[in-house]
Amino acid sequence: MTLSKGRSMQQTDPVFPASSSVFLPESSPLRRLPRKPERKRPAEFLKRYESRALVYDCFWDMSGQRVILVCPPALNLDPLFRDARFTANGTPLNAAFFPSRSTMLIALDGVPDTAREIDLAFADLNFSLPIQPNQAERFEGRNVLVTMNKDNDLDWITAWAKWHVRLHGADACLFFDNGSTRYPPAEIAGALSVDGMAEVAILSWPHKYGRKDPAILDRPHYPHFLQVSSLNVALRRFAGRAGGLLNCDIDELVGTLEGRTIFHFARQSPDGLVTLKGRWIEPVVTDTAPGDIPHLAYRQTSRLPFLSHCANKWVLDPSRDWIADLGAKPSVHRIYDVPRSLLRAAPEAPFWHFKAINTGWKESRDSDRPPALSLRRLEALDADARRYAGAL
Repeated sequence: MTLSKGRSMQQTDPVFPASSSVFLPESSPLRRLPRKPERKRPAEFLKRYESRALVYDCFWDMSGQRVILVCPPALNLDPLFRDARFTANGTPLNAAFFPSRSTMLIALDGVPDTAREIDLAFADLNFSLPIQPNQAERFEGRNVLVTMNKDNDLDWITAWAKWHVRLHGADACLFFDNGSTRYPPAEIAGALSVDGMAEVAILSWPHKYGRKDPAILDRPHYPHFLQVSSLNVALRRFAGRAGGLLNCDIDELVGTLEGRTIFHFARQSPDGLVTLKGRWIEPVVTDTAPGDIPHLAYRQTSRLPFLSHCANKWVLDPSRDWIADLGAKPSVHRIYDVPRSLLRAAPEAPFWHFKAINTGWKESRDSDRPPALSLRRLEALDADARRYAGAL
């Protein structure tokens, strides 16, 4: 196989690929401000808010004809980004901006074939970003899981991988680790080494995750720049030629539908997109059958729909033409900046969101244990558990 220009230019460990990020120095007065910066916020929000990151990653695109930067949204720094100078080997580059609520992509055209770095002049600061290789060839045709993790139990990670390999044919994983301290990346790789998992990439992203903004009531989750940006790196750097890309966290298991794997369902859907509709699974032990994975000790949801339903996730077929447009940007719960008609036309499939499979690295979900009379056991989850057991 002939390597793409990006891969031949710079080699990285395929299991632990490097990223190219730059941050405003502590000594600089420049900072990214929250939306509506005049509004008051608690100190804990400001402590966790990402005010200094300029770029999370820099890499060749899948064609090898341009370089893509994945960044947090510019917000108040937008004029400085627009005035920034991008060069490679001394050659000025043309920059096209693709902003969104929680991330921003910048496409650089005119990058010389021999370039190894992008030089960025931003305000009175200068940065150099190594151009990372594109690895779409490595994941070509794969059914890829993507997630972000911090200190989740390794047993949970293994169970999550086994479920999606056995029920859905997942055979690759893009794993963004948000600075775990309980184990090194090599142990994550070990936890993902289950039968059928052919390709794994573990990226160290120990940056600020952010938290909900209590001053912005209509879009409080917008400061989750890191996770949204990781999904765009996953799609644009690694999964552009994948057979499917499934956005699913360690505390989530995707259900089956009509005997089809979720990746097959996406490939057969009109636009290559399936919306996953979730149910919260309450932290009440229901089943302790030997051999069950940890998640399956919990089988019940609230009888009240507004307490049972959780936010959507998605799976997509990256080969569709509309995904080639950098304006289409995956976010945590939907694809942003695409026609709403495309989202409305997407078929639906179930997933299960387990409150007990949680260490509280984002928020605690296991303190409220509802009374048994308010719960009902999910027959669909039981049926998926039987399918999983039958696949052993």
